[in-house]
Amino acid sequence: MIKEADMIINFLIAAVLAGAPLVLATVGEIITEKSGNINLGVEGTMYIGAVASLAGAVAAQKLGLSGFGAAAVSFIAGALSGMITSALFGFMTISLRVNQNVVGLIITIMGTGIGNFFGELMGQGAGGYISVTDETKAVFSGIHIPGLSSVPVIGELLFSYNGMVYFSLAAALAAFFIIKKTKIGLKLTAVGENPYAADAAGVSVTKYRYIASVIGGALCGLAGMYMCMVTNSGVWVHGCISGYGWLALLLFCIVFKVRT
Repeated sequence: MIKEADMIINFLIAAVLAGAPLVLATVGEIITEKSGNINLGVEGTMYIGAVASLAGAVAAQKLGLSGFGAAAVSFIAGALSGMITSALFGFMTISLRVNQNVVGLIITIMGTGIGNFFGELMGQGAGGYISVTDETKAVFSGIHIPGLSSVPVIGELLFSYNGMVYFSLAAALAAFFIIKKTKIGLKLTAVGENPYAADAAGVSVTKYRYIASVIGGALCGLAGMYMCMVTNSGVWVHGCISGYGWLALLLFCIVFKVRT
């Protein structure tokens, strides 16, 4: 019975760790969708976020930063790369009125190629594979909360994860609160459901769609950062996203009961 209980606990912990990037990417897609757009480029955005976060951490280490400093640069690089990628999506679909499905698929194809190309390029330049230092890896490992992490079972299940797991949960809760409980969320929903009525009420449809796309892209970029820095321990692995972007889109469809 003890071994079976340990197996169940380990399974639940592994499920939470594997689900964190899906939460980030799905929440990002939900925010984008609330403005009236559906970005099919989640997979590509995650690839770009993954390679940018690793490049940022390696560059920070070369400048003398390690541990928390390199991890912070990696976080910022992952978020910024996702924002830039989604800003490009927004420019093409919002300003130029290009079909959003076509643009999303192009971003997926482009992002996958960019991620794998530059990831392999960095690896070859480092002599075979690229990796961050042990100090930087430690920042992305499980944290210990005094008093709470030591509680049997509950401590393992709730207070033993890395910081990005808690960030993903906080992002989901924050998105829910803002969308459902604030005027900004009400305006965002109006933009997505009836842009003409929102425009007539004085709400800038273009501004809200750009902001939603960029914020959603930042979360997708951070999901890619998680895959590289947490799941793969700061080592570039070819094809590291492994369809997680499409899984996030599937979860989004399930949440909104969209037929695929």
